[in-house]
Amino acid sequence: MTAGPGGIVVSVSPAILSAHLARVDDPELGGADGLLLVFNIEIDAAALGRGAFVVSRATQGPVRPERAIFAPANENDENRTVLLIGDFGGAAADQGPTHVAVSGPLFAENGAPLQGLGSTVTPFDDPPRVVAAVVLASAPGRCEGAARSLRTYWSDELRGVEPSDTERVRIRVGTDEAAHPLRFDDHTTLHQEAGQDNVLDLCLDDAGAVRRVWVEAGVFRDPAGHASAAVELRLDDLAP
Repeated sequence: MTAGPGGIVVSVSPAILSAHLARVDDPELGGADGLLLVFNIEIDAAALGRGAFVVSRATQGPVRPERAIFAPANENDENRTVLLIGDFGGAAADQGPTHVAVSGPLFAENGAPLQGLGSTVTPFDDPPRVVAAVVLASAPGRCEGAARSLRTYWSDELRGVEPSDTERVRIRVGTDEAAHPLRFDDHTTLHQEAGQDNVLDLCLDDAGAVRRVWVEAGVFRDPAGHASAAVELRLDDLAP
């Protein structure tokens, strides 16, 4: 792993960091299933389309999604998350999707071709987990007044994020003792609660190098009610 632009921990080449069956027969999706993909780079919005993807299923043949959209994280600088919507099988691990691949033309914002990428799919019951982290400068609408922010990308949408949950998150900056973030933020913060997507910014009061992050198990939940996994991130290779 290396530190890429903006401090994100990425692979040397483009990759799908996570593919998770996030929704099954979901009324919000018109009764369809939702397969949530997290890439290590931002996707070219003009290139995103259902024809770029194929999903293998455990008990049926492969299928293309009915739709492919930027969701649930759809801010302009969050285009790493793609939601595939379609009929991908059941919630049981032996009935759902097993693999997803980029089988048609798809490009990153920097022009890199993504055709040929693939990933195994984690089952519906798997807990939300952190799959990428980015160190960002504070900006209007993002951790205003803080020294900087640590953006975390999760494998599924987070629900029930409360201001008091910062007490269950610790961050070590430089050689200092681990401390709690000042607050949460993610561009759609309303009434001091983070927006309901898979991106969560941790606002920091120290501009030093972020070394390690811990999040207690069960702090958050996904839309289906699954409790989030415990997190321990080692970020020693990120520049200050």
